[in-house]
Amino acid sequence: MNKLITWGIQQQDLGFHGRTNKCDDTCYAFWLGATLAMLNSENLVDTVKLREFLVECEDTRLGGFCKYTDSESSDVLHTYFGIAALSIFNEPTIRPIFAALNISCRAVEHLERTKIGWRQKNL
Repeated sequence: MNKLITWGIQQQDLGFHGRTNKCDDTCYAFWLGATLAMLNSENLVDTVKLREFLVECEDTRLGGFCKYTDSESSDVLHTYFGIAALSIFNEPTIRPIFAALNISCRAVEHLERTKIGWRQKNL
């Protein structure tokens, strides 16, 4: 686990990249951020740099997030993962997600309530 955490942290320049000698990519802010969150190591991420990277990837013309800082336009996938990454790292205006399932914490709470209700009904 320690080697995975070390490797994950080493993938951060401003944002995160998935492989050596590749550019930082918005979606890796989620993929590596979520991995580190599941390993209780998100506190090791330089969130100031990460947020700076994501803001640089923002498509101010169309909205959303681009894959790279020099991409021409945003797309749905990178927009979603950019927002999800901001959520993992406690962006104040974004509701938190449960990284392991890639769903909102609110949805997890609903599932837990449903599971408890189902158990009580079927005992």
